[in-house]
Amino acid sequence: MGRKKQDPEIRKSEFIEAATKMFFEKGYEATSIRDILKLLGGESPLSPSVFYYYFSSKEELLDTCLGTYIEQYANDINSMIENDEYSYQQKLLLIAENIKKAIGHFISFGIYSIKNEKDLHTLHLQLVNRVFSSISDSVSDLISEGLENGVIPKTDFITNTDPKTVTKLILYGCYIILHNENMCNLELEKEQANLIPIYVAQLLSIK
Repeated sequence: MGRKKQDPEIRKSEFIEAATKMFFEKGYEATSIRDILKLLGGESPLSPSVFYYYFSSKEELLDTCLGTYIEQYANDINSMIENDEYSYQQKLLLIAENIKKAIGHFISFGIYSIKNEKDLHTLHLQLVNRVFSSISDSVSDLISEGLENGVIPKTDFITNTDPKTVTKLILYGCYIILHNENMCNLELEKEQANLIPIYVAQLLSIK
């Protein structure tokens, strides 16, 4: 008896979920398409043709998994910003902490095991741009709110710029803090991530 056919979108979502799970557990490089097919099929692994029906390559699957993660990440940030249970300072701190968490997740994905330094740098920058573009409007609105209610002091710097520019400085400043010439030095990157909340607080002149 053949396998029961599934809705294509459901099956594609299963591939994304299974691959994300394995990338977290084993890393991207160590995970094969066969591993994913086995996880989905159990004792009767799916045929490779099923995979290639949805994805042209393992690289495309990674890009889709990261896109799904980033979308959920942005939704979580936006929900947090809209949550009135948090104080303004708590929201800013949570944004900073979530940037740290996202970097940690990318490390867990194992993309940093990519050996080619140029490819790694390109992928890293693409991820940063995708993450930051997905939350920049919400963060900019939060900066505007802080200026209106007086939580963010109107320093000379803040007065002579605008919320969108401040948002870019916050987000891409975090990238600069995290980026190092030896991008495979994960311990250094984790240590640098601890500077993010301090950087955000000092840039905005808040506690």
